[in-house]
Amino acid sequence: MRAPLLLVVLLVLVSLATPAMATPSQASQPTSFSLPTADLAEVDLQTLPALDSRALDAAERAARRNAPIGAVAPRFAEPVPVDFTPYDSGTWQALDDGSRLWRLRLRSPGAVNLNLALIPFRPPEGARLWVYGPDRAVVHGPFVGHRDHDLPELWTPLVPGEEIVVELVLPASVADADPGVTISRLHHGFRGLRQATQVDTRDGQGSCNNDVACAEADPWRDQTRAVAWFTLNGIGACSGQLINNTLQDGRPYFLTAFHCGVSANNASTTVFYWQVESPTCGALSGGDLSKTTNGATWRADDPATDFALLELPAQPPADFDVYYVGWDISGAVPQGAVGIHHPELQEKAISFDTNPLTTNSGVPGLTDGTHWRVGNWEDGTTEPGSSGSCIYDPTNQLCVGILTGGFASCQDLREDYYGKLAVAWSGGSTTTRLQSWLDPAGLGVTSFSGYDPSDAPTGTTCTPDADTMCLRDGRFLIEVTYSDFDGNVDAAQVANAGTSDSGLFWFFQPDNWELLVKVLDGCGVNGNYWVFAAGTTNVGWLLEITDLDNGTRWTGTNPLGQPAPAITDTNAFATCP
Repeated sequence: MRAPLLLVVLLVLVSLATPAMATPSQASQPTSFSLPTADLAEVDLQTLPALDSRALDAAERAARRNAPIGAVAPRFAEPVPVDFTPYDSGTWQALDDGSRLWRLRLRSPGAVNLNLALIPFRPPEGARLWVYGPDRAVVHGPFVGHRDHDLPELWTPLVPGEEIVVELVLPASVADADPGVTISRLHHGFRGLRQATQVDTRDGQGSCNNDVACAEADPWRDQTRAVAWFTLNGIGACSGQLINNTLQDGRPYFLTAFHCGVSANNASTTVFYWQVESPTCGALSGGDLSKTTNGATWRADDPATDFALLELPAQPPADFDVYYVGWDISGAVPQGAVGIHHPELQEKAISFDTNPLTTNSGVPGLTDGTHWRVGNWEDGTTEPGSSGSCIYDPTNQLCVGILTGGFASCQDLREDYYGKLAVAWSGGSTTTRLQSWLDPAGLGVTSFSGYDPSDAPTGTTCTPDADTMCLRDGRFLIEVTYSDFDGNVDAAQVANAGTSDSGLFWFFQPDNWELLVKVLDGCGVNGNYWVFAAGTTNVGWLLEITDLDNGTRWTGTNPLGQPAPAITDTNAFATCP
């Protein structure tokens, strides 16, 4: 038996074990936009060797066309290694308030869009960074760093066109500090998001697509709000959607396709684009690109059913107006289908099939019985970039599968394949199934409705005292200490904790033990309690729950080699005053 491992977890409105990463702060204009002496013509311009975007696009399409369904992830950009820092490139400018402004222009001739990887990204506290195009039409940021970075990096959202501007401001208090910024990779986009003045039909979405702004999407407004597209490693892109779990706590799980390539090693490189939709029906363009979030944590995947489940660092901001789709894992055959997705990394579209789905058989690259088959779209289609989007049963509007791929296009509306949630639900381990994550309450149901954060209760607050665990700003603030005594569980892997207005916390240690902590306020609720359940008998643990306002509240142990009982404690707290 080895010495105990100790893991201390602090939950403050975010999920446990979500990696620290650069995040955008409240939107504001770049500092240079308000300066009379900040002409871009005076800023250092670095021009990279030209790339043949048409040849890159043709090669990527050929690679996917010649591969089995779902074998190759869609790509839209080519990585270009670079090495630019504020020490050796760019232009500095001293400002009247004592702060310093640094800017750099990067041009990749022929690109339809650009994005950057900044590794490392360790700007000093108070520093702010933006990226934008020279026309200022698309601006992302400001981005700020974290002092406790485990993986200090920033992967920027896309900027259309062949030139991108990087702007960093160091406030007077840290004006002489190390900027902590290295631009290590530029990604030359050869497809997708582009400037309105760039005319090139090779990578626009097909004209048969239906904008979600059209009236036929009206019954699907909630599901539409859940869908986003994301980039990975700056070069790949897929669709996906937020999905609900049985705790109804708004934990930001994001469901997409395995073949899109997200893993534990690269999930932090993701950038999500929310509510990119045509403003008018039939435009197939004109979407707002300002609503983005950075990074995710990989939770589970399965190549056979082609699903991948991610978790965002936090819920998307309230003004993004998102929704979490419901799911159906009954296996009942839908008598039609609806898909909502982002074809070609462009504005959100909706597609309809009015015939019963069938199950795959004899399809190269797919295991028989794992996928729903759409024989023919009657209205709309799917295209590269649509991968990872849900297919919905029109009867209950619940997700039943995830798009792997197929042969559909505006030229031929036939045949798409969606990995079945019913098959992906159980079996294997917690890292290869959906059940552990989407049914943490253990309800055992075969379907579950969606979740609208705008309808969630705000929670009840009360005054802390020696006998009360209360809400802080509508959320519980607790600390959990877990000690592993047997040597079989790596305590450092304990992960997947969330918090909600209802005080539900879910902890998970893959394959070994699981824990549900439910802390009820007591204000208008019948008491407070916890429920614990360990998955095996070879795990010994010591668990301590502490209310950070009031001190220790409960300690429990389970000896090594003993069955792990469910423990319910309803007497630990007095009710709120």
